[in-house]
Amino acid sequence: MEAIGRALKIRTGEARLLLPMVGLSFAALAGHAIGQSGANALFLERVGTDALPLIYLLQGGIAFALMLAVTGILGRIDRRRAYLAAPLGLAIVVLAERVVLLTDGRWIYTVLWLTVALAILVQTVFIWGIAGVVTDTRQAKRLFPLFAAGGILGSVVGGVLTGPLVRIVGAEDLLMVWAGSLVATFFLCRAVIPAPGVIPRPHGRRAHHPRPSALGDLSGALRYVVRSRLLAWMTVAAVLFSVLFYSLFLPWATAAARRYPNTDDLAGFFGLFGAAMTGVAFVVSLLATNRLFGRFGIVSMVLVLPLLYVGSFGLILVSSAFATLVVIRLVVGVWLQGVASPGWETLTNVVPDVRRDQVRAFLNGGPSQAGTAIAGMIALVGQEALSPRQLAIIGLVTAAVTTFATWRIRRSYASALVETLRAGRPQVFPEAPVAGVPVAFDRDAQALRSVLEAASDERPSVRRLAAQLLADVDDERWQQTLDVNLTGAFRLARAAIPSLVERGGGSIVLVSSVSALVSGTDGAAYVTSKAAMLGLARSIAVDYGPSGIRANALCPGWVETPMGDGSMESLMTKHGISLGEAYRLVTQHIPLRRPATADEIAACCLFLTSDESSIVTGTTLVADGGGLAVDLTEVAWQQERP
Repeated sequence: MEAIGRALKIRTGEARLLLPMVGLSFAALAGHAIGQSGANALFLERVGTDALPLIYLLQGGIAFALMLAVTGILGRIDRRRAYLAAPLGLAIVVLAERVVLLTDGRWIYTVLWLTVALAILVQTVFIWGIAGVVTDTRQAKRLFPLFAAGGILGSVVGGVLTGPLVRIVGAEDLLMVWAGSLVATFFLCRAVIPAPGVIPRPHGRRAHHPRPSALGDLSGALRYVVRSRLLAWMTVAAVLFSVLFYSLFLPWATAAARRYPNTDDLAGFFGLFGAAMTGVAFVVSLLATNRLFGRFGIVSMVLVLPLLYVGSFGLILVSSAFATLVVIRLVVGVWLQGVASPGWETLTNVVPDVRRDQVRAFLNGGPSQAGTAIAGMIALVGQEALSPRQLAIIGLVTAAVTTFATWRIRRSYASALVETLRAGRPQVFPEAPVAGVPVAFDRDAQALRSVLEAASDERPSVRRLAAQLLADVDDERWQQTLDVNLTGAFRLARAAIPSLVERGGGSIVLVSSVSALVSGTDGAAYVTSKAAMLGLARSIAVDYGPSGIRANALCPGWVETPMGDGSMESLMTKHGISLGEAYRLVTQHIPLRRPATADEIAACCLFLTSDESSIVTGTTLVADGGGLAVDLTEVAWQQERP
């Protein structure tokens, strides 16, 4: 247990907080997964998919009103009571709806659908509201991902159990299971949240400064948003993303209802599909999301989502078979949950602290619910006047427009990062935990590039702030670079040497870089790791030469590879030039006036491993087109006078 605690970074005494919080998140999400599968199956079987467009309209308006109500209530009453009342109140509502199901009223199925949709909003508020109360900022970054993991595990387990449960109790009584999980959540809430009075409520001296209404908060956020190009484009994209989500859900739900005409079978399918999607998204979050953000940048990864929608609606135009729709929604859902949504939440780090929560509430409230309603209107009109193919074309066009809006977010985000630094606000890295995400993000590649550029800003205050931010990430960046470039090469060579000794010899080539011999700016970790590889090659050559093993280092210069292409991006953006022109720019003073190809570097490796180089060991082969042969002081005589 101690080893697990150390691995999860759980400190002494925190288990008493962690276990009930994880249990709370697990119970709430597991019950919701089961209840959602049952309620949606009952609605689609008893009412039908033709009613979904109208439901979207109702859902958008009611969800917006609920958000305003919850925001207003939390600002005016003891939050402890509100957090306790939420799961208990939901349980009472669900039980009442189960009783009404005994009657013949069809209206209850619409209410059930809306309850499921709205319950997730309420659960998000009380789960993460409690999490924010019982943890401080330092604990939150370590423990929030564990709370989120509990909820994700609950969703997966709830989805998997839906099939067996529905065969035992039937779709209607899945609501009883959901209600039971909400009661369990209530008791876990009581065990976790502080005693009365620990969570303050507005009173006393602040009484003569009434808190703005929830609508007033949104109005204030709207006024702030319209002054920011980044936030304005995020508002547009939030509407469009919601339209796309529900536009894709409609044909998928219709196909599922046709494939599984039995309510219990449909509920089991919904549960299993939800478990698979959430489970895969969880694995992607753990293994890939941080690396993708660090390599390509957060906005670039969000940009993938509308491109997936473009591909999805394009495929639907070709085939709307059930299997096609399942695969499409699974892929989009995994990327949405595992990568895009977490990234989206971190984009508001450029907003000042005092405005950030307000802006997030606005983006997740008004625009998203407006998009739901718009999707309903499109589908409602489509039922009367459009064919499924025409609706797919509308979805395709909407996805293309969303791609453009997200691309504008990417451009605006770069400017917003620079302005944030110049304003003296060091929140460009996503240090704060993101609710519902099972990982703590390290950094954003685009933010890091902006900080590096700010380190050369003409203003001393901006340079100082950039230096402070880089100091925070340099230790990890240093270690990661050495681990990949140097330690990885060492371990690979160590693993290979016994076999080479046994066979009587061989050749080891360590691919270093010309950066081992010269250095650019902000390259300490990379240059050091590549230079150390030259020493490693010499050491292997000396130690294992008597065993017939040769070891050499290869130092390429610029090479046309995906990594090289990525390095050209800043030049392409700065000068408005093409990829080929960028390569020509960086090689203009190299004698061969061009970068190497991957095949040319492979040929160098082949030479060093072949018998033609049988006497060559412990040395370095430079393959940089003659760049190191150039006396850079002579370049001044070759340039025109400025």
